[in-house]
Amino acid sequence: MLDAKERFRRRLGNLEDRFFDMIPKSLAFKPMVNVKDFINKFILSEKTIEVATLRNNIAALKELEDLMELTKDKITELKAILAKNEDIIAKEREIKTNEILIKKAELEAKKLDFEELERSQERYRQNLVSEQAKETALNSSLQNERDRLTSLQVALGQNETAQLIKETKFRIQLLDQDKRHTEDSLRKLKNMLEIVADALSLLNKFEVYILSKDELLKLGSADEDNEAKTETIYSLNKELKSLLDGYTSDKVRQKDLHDNYKARKIKLENEIKDLLNKKLTYPDSTTKLLTAIQQEFLNQGIRSEPRIFSNLLEITDPAWQNAVEGYLNTQRFYLIVEPQYYQKALEVYNRIKKDVHTVGLVNTNKLDTNQDADVASLAYVIKSDNRWARAYAVYLLNRVIRCEDVQRLKEHKVGMTVDCMLYQNHAVRKIDERVYRTPFIGAQAFEVQHKNKQAELKGINEEIRVAEENLTVFGQIIDKLERCKIDVIQENINAPMQFKDLNERIKHERFELEKAKNDPSIIELQMQIEECQGVVNRIQQEHDKTKESIGIFKNKLEGISAQMNELQLLISFLGNNFKLLCDEDLELAELGRNKFIEQLKTKAPAIIVQNFKPLKVGLDNKKNELSGELIKLQLSYCSKYDCDLGLGYQQILEYVQEHHKLVSADIIKYEGDLEKAKENCHLEFRESFLARLRENIEDAKLEFKNLNSALRNVYYGEDSYKFELTHNKKKESIYQMITSRNNEMGQNLWSQSFEEDYKEEMEDLFAKLTAYDDKGEKVLVEYTDYRSYLDYDIIVEQKDGTIQRFSKIYGEKSGGETQTPYYVAIAASFVQLYKLGDTIRIIMFDEAFDKMDDNRIGSMMDFLNSQNFQIILATPPSKLEVIGEKVDTILMAMREGANSIIEEYNL
Repeated sequence: MLDAKERFRRRLGNLEDRFFDMIPKSLAFKPMVNVKDFINKFILSEKTIEVATLRNNIAALKELEDLMELTKDKITELKAILAKNEDIIAKEREIKTNEILIKKAELEAKKLDFEELERSQERYRQNLVSEQAKETALNSSLQNERDRLTSLQVALGQNETAQLIKETKFRIQLLDQDKRHTEDSLRKLKNMLEIVADALSLLNKFEVYILSKDELLKLGSADEDNEAKTETIYSLNKELKSLLDGYTSDKVRQKDLHDNYKARKIKLENEIKDLLNKKLTYPDSTTKLLTAIQQEFLNQGIRSEPRIFSNLLEITDPAWQNAVEGYLNTQRFYLIVEPQYYQKALEVYNRIKKDVHTVGLVNTNKLDTNQDADVASLAYVIKSDNRWARAYAVYLLNRVIRCEDVQRLKEHKVGMTVDCMLYQNHAVRKIDERVYRTPFIGAQAFEVQHKNKQAELKGINEEIRVAEENLTVFGQIIDKLERCKIDVIQENINAPMQFKDLNERIKHERFELEKAKNDPSIIELQMQIEECQGVVNRIQQEHDKTKESIGIFKNKLEGISAQMNELQLLISFLGNNFKLLCDEDLELAELGRNKFIEQLKTKAPAIIVQNFKPLKVGLDNKKNELSGELIKLQLSYCSKYDCDLGLGYQQILEYVQEHHKLVSADIIKYEGDLEKAKENCHLEFRESFLARLRENIEDAKLEFKNLNSALRNVYYGEDSYKFELTHNKKKESIYQMITSRNNEMGQNLWSQSFEEDYKEEMEDLFAKLTAYDDKGEKVLVEYTDYRSYLDYDIIVEQKDGTIQRFSKIYGEKSGGETQTPYYVAIAASFVQLYKLGDTIRIIMFDEAFDKMDDNRIGSMMDFLNSQNFQIILATPPSKLEVIGEKVDTILMAMREGANSIIEEYNL
């Protein structure tokens, strides 16, 4: 059948295929009720657009979009879980801070108790000293009275002896006063010598030698030469001052080191926490710019995530990890955004450029995503699911050739060895190990960084321990050196010799006194002896009472001393516990201390303990409440996505790893797949659908243009006809998209402006093309038929210039007036069909011009004859007179019974 049709087509003049549609249309005349239906049926041919591939592409795109949305939903829910865990961590920090505050307050409260005991001890000690002084005075008085009694007894027999005794006693009294002063100086000297000896003993432990203990104790001897003592004191004073200055400077330097170590420890601990949560620590500028772009995208409703370049890369050969990290250096921390959002990201960067520097924003519009990695280059060992990151890695690393040894480097413009020897610009250099020691590329970067930072933390802890030991030692030495008052030694250096001399003089006087007391020459003093005996008895009673008070005060002091010892042990225990608690988290320790200092401004430590201890229960309850909420979120996630990641904050690492996997791997891969699917879908949509629709619409416009050209200046009676083509108002937005200037071959249809202009129309059309419900096929046929986007009418123009539209006057005109446009359209269509080449130019009408008046029939026949058509008409006898004059041959068809007779007829 097809072969026969093709032979007919060639034999009749290489006609277009639509010839076979036009002939049946001209024979099947029906009144033209609706211009659009008529034109769609008789003028414009149906043109099928194949959309199966497009539908499959759209379905695949929708599936990927759903997967992307599912992944984003997962990430959102995981973020909520991780955020809830952060709330728990924050509450734990608050609990620990509160605990540190309480422990500090308890410690300080006990210290205050200890200070109160010290004050009590000092009061009792002063009372004891007072009573002891009183006892000493009473002892002296008692002794004096006893001596007086003895003197009276001795002087009984002789007055001269009494006088001698009196004078001797007076001299002894003066000597005793001098001796007491000398004893005080001697005590000060010995105490200070003991303090200095203690300091020298400590220094000896650290191999610092000034004087031996024996040499030092000679300063307290009465037999040592004063000149030698003076020389020793001068030398000792000079050495101790020098050591004090030196150790004070060392302590300041050590304190600075200790503070730096602690600050580094806090930073390391936070970085390790981030690593456990799958967060790498990037340069501040990178983080600031990333956050600013994310916020701007969020504000504008852009669902695209800016990413750090290194986060998107994997290294396939671990041997080249250091080389890649070292060569990229700070370029690892550049930011990657989708091309259509580069300009917005650039505006953000320009806005905050005073606060950030060094970090790069990659212009992904300029990247060639089709360029392959050279197998010999560093780019070959890089892979990425993000095509922009992969393209940028190829752009940067494709020129860097991997070399087995340093001798091969000079063979290439840019070369690199596995141990980071770089040859570039005709010079070779070793990349600083500090650049690549901390990796940022690939999944193993977390493990390596975690291992490195743990090792670094261990080293920092050791440095802190050593620094604290040194600070303790320096503090002890400085404390002991500061207590060494050499001027006290200088002031009392003569006390030993003076004490020795006074003792010898007193001994001599007492010897003389004893001689006088043994003289029995005084008898008249008997009465005085009795009186003196009474005084002695009274003083003895008072002395006994004083000794009793001294015993009481000593017992009190012993009790306080025991309490102080117990309290000192408790303070030491609390202090050690507090230190251990603080060492667990230095940052929280600082917060707890600061909070305590703030509270201490208005409250005593004991009151602080009393106020804050009850808060612990509330904080624990809140933490438990948050833990319950976390478990609910985890249960919801596991149930919704059919997984088992565990429950509770103890299992949070599973969720951290799941979030990291989705963010750093899955969603990046899905983004790449989705971008590729979009391109495939958009390409098919452009080339196989929109372009074809546009082409068909343009063909229809051209056909109407040619049709109107053939009808120009041809009148049928008083009327001429012109066909009007417009777009379907109900599909105006889609029509505007189809006929957009961007919808042309060679144009980037999916530019940002086009997508923004027609986003809703594209989504609407995609939905209609992929509908698979009961009405789906009907909708598909409608929206793939270019004629559904068009509207038509016939303009009727009379010779007087009056214009009317056929759609407005249909039903008001006679049958002939409504038939004429039909024949005009059919005739004009045949004119276009036969306009090229030597063709059969045949045209056939059945029951032609049935309701047209003679004038219109004559005009129509004249038009048809003017086009050199081979006209075959079937018409009733009533039209024979008018039509017969316009044709070459008339055949009369007559029926007789079951037979038909054909005869030629002449007018």
